[in-house]
Parts: sequence; C-alpha cells; structure tokens
Amino acid sequence: MNAVKNEFEAALETGAVDPDKVLPDYIAKLKASGIEKVEAEITAQWTEFLKNKQ
Repeated sequence: MNAVKNEFEAALETGAVDPDKVLPDYIAKLKASGIEKVEAEITAQWTEFLKNKQ
C-alpha cells in the first residue's frame, strides 16, 4: 500500500494529473494491495475499543 501511495500521492495532491483519470487506477491498486482488509481490521479494533471503554 505504501508503494501505491508513493506512486500516486504527489501527483494527485498537487493537481499534476487529472483525478478523473488517475483516481480509479489509484483505488484499484489500493484494493489489489489489500486496503479493504486493513480497513476491516481498523474498524474491528475501533469497535472493540469503544465496546470496552463503556
């Protein structure tokens, strides 16, 4: 995921590329690298934390 971020981040943040064309590739590569698993784990840990905090 870091490699994907490094590949796209600067160009997207500075407006050097058209986001309508590049953003779908960025998202697809993030998904291929496992971002959905990471997001699911973050959500699970956050939910558990909130549950135990009460």
